[in-house]
Amino acid sequence: MLGEEKRRVGIIGPGRVGSAFALGLFNAGWEISTVCGRRSEYLQGLADKVKAGIAVDVTQAVAEADLIFLTVPDDLVGGFAKEISRTTEPLKEKFFFHTSGVLEAEVLRPIREKGGIIGSIHPLQTFADRDHGWKALPGSWFALDGDEAARQRGEELVQALCGKAFILPPGRKPLYHAAACIAANFLVTLEYISSRLLGLCGVPEESFYSVAGPLIEQAVKNIKNKGVPYALTGPVTRGDLGTVSLHLDRLQDWAPEYVEFYRVMLQHTLELAGEYGYIGEEQVNKFRAALSTEEDDGKR
Repeated sequence: MLGEEKRRVGIIGPGRVGSAFALGLFNAGWEISTVCGRRSEYLQGLADKVKAGIAVDVTQAVAEADLIFLTVPDDLVGGFAKEISRTTEPLKEKFFFHTSGVLEAEVLRPIREKGGIIGSIHPLQTFADRDHGWKALPGSWFALDGDEAARQRGEELVQALCGKAFILPPGRKPLYHAAACIAANFLVTLEYISSRLLGLCGVPEESFYSVAGPLIEQAVKNIKNKGVPYALTGPVTRGDLGTVSLHLDRLQDWAPEYVEFYRVMLQHTLELAGEYGYIGEEQVNKFRAALSTEEDDGKR
């Protein structure tokens, strides 16, 4: 366990993720020594909440902490690593974590070359604001990679935040982040498209969730209770080719910009339905043949 004298945390980047880590660790009894960033309007508010000082630069942030978070945009992580490696402050035995979902810990290599211990810690969670995002951390999973000592320290951080941790294999970080984007970001896009189509049916945008929310929530419950592959419902699982054809016809009439999207989603749904026995191979082939014919007709 990390001794009390080694629980001084520095936050470089007071955005939504940085604020979540700062507030979460502060509420877990860790000392937030300094916060550092270029947006003064966010710095003071966060510093006040976690009783921290404001570092004038990264050199001060590093000097006054034992463990430093780089909670900055992905494109800036490498530059900050080089800047920190050029400071006159000793880096030996200090821990440095970035929180990017797509970059591996190796982007902090310049810090390691000066004696620092490097790692990455990414919460598999979404943060809508700076004030309350930390409340989403308990129960969340965190992906870790980096030096062995950093992974061990990362597990302690996750434990303090009441989360769960797993170690990412080398080279998989972008794949992991793509999965996270599909699960969360693309879900919003899916519901946006649904809201546009319901809008064409007379449902106002502001009423979308009151109308479709119970359906969405039950689908999520089915995933939770049954597992992803076994939560599928709808016309494909029943082999209703006529229904799917009607969908495509009306989309072509009213929202042709979504026809290709529907086809792509349908192809993956067919793969799922066939693999997990919702429909047989013969039905899958009938769907594919019909879709191929309709696509050819649409191109003429």
